[in-house]
Amino acid sequence: MKTTFLLSLLMSALLSGAVAAETDLSPYQPLLERQQYRKLQQQLSAVPDFASQPQLQLLHYKTMLSLGEDEALEPLLEAQRKQYPADAELFYLSAANKFNLAQAGSLFSAPGRAKAGLALLQQAIALQPDEIKYQQALVSFYAAAPGIAGGDIDEAHKVAEAIAKKDGGQGVLAKAKVLQQDDVKKALQLLKTAIEQQPQQAELLQSYATLLSQDKQHQQASNYHQQAAALFTEPGKQYESLYQVGRLVAVEGIEPDKGAQALSRFIEFFRDSDHPSYAWALLRLAQIQLKSQNKAAAEQTIAPLLAKEPAQKNLRNELKTFIKQLKG
Repeated sequence: MKTTFLLSLLMSALLSGAVAAETDLSPYQPLLERQQYRKLQQQLSAVPDFASQPQLQLLHYKTMLSLGEDEALEPLLEAQRKQYPADAELFYLSAANKFNLAQAGSLFSAPGRAKAGLALLQQAIALQPDEIKYQQALVSFYAAAPGIAGGDIDEAHKVAEAIAKKDGGQGVLAKAKVLQQDDVKKALQLLKTAIEQQPQQAELLQSYATLLSQDKQHQQASNYHQQAAALFTEPGKQYESLYQVGRLVAVEGIEPDKGAQALSRFIEFFRDSDHPSYAWALLRLAQIQLKSQNKAAAEQTIAPLLAKEPAQKNLRNELKTFIKQLKG
């Protein structure tokens, strides 16, 4: 299933802000921003009337999705939708979980799960048609998913055009997502033109930087990620760009000082968190430190990864390679 990009978009949108609700969620916002999901689950479970507060339950479901508890989450979401059939955010979260299950499933089950996710996403839009993030997710799905799972590039174009009529900047982002499927250069040109008109629009800068990296223009990508990070006020998006600056330095060998600083900020902010890139950030920083001939600092940085083996197989493999370099 070609849904990784869509999942990234959904997760970013789901977890970057508070849920609009009567319940005061501000006490939980710091843990949510720092992606300390297990701590957040503990706090939520201690609320006496948790079972009667749907917004707190929705927040709990978001932590489950973030921790990869997709199978356990599925029946909870289904029961909650029956109880709250007009909650658009609940249907949006349900779509994200279906897409997660599709990606983790077999070739036989994935298309059906993806189509079920599409239906849930469409229902979220029907319930709240003015919510742009739902429509952006729909564009991403139509553009990136294979036809057998419900992907449809023509529908992606139609939805992107509809978004553009409501919000010019968001329309550019939507159109770029569609264009990049077949022609990254055209998508880059579209974003570049938009940035010339709106140079302070952080989302445009970040999207442009991501595509520049995909197009192997790594130095330019790093520059634009740095600009985006300086403009974002939302921590999740700001630190995503900082992580990308550090990753590009570690992998491509550009501007080691800026990369080390960016990763250090990322690591400090997400310390003791459940962020999926936290362990990668430690490894990337250690790689930069070793390239800068600071072996002692590199050893200290990766110590947590040696104390507790990472769950991700590709991370474990790259860590083994790095340890050999460190000992060499």
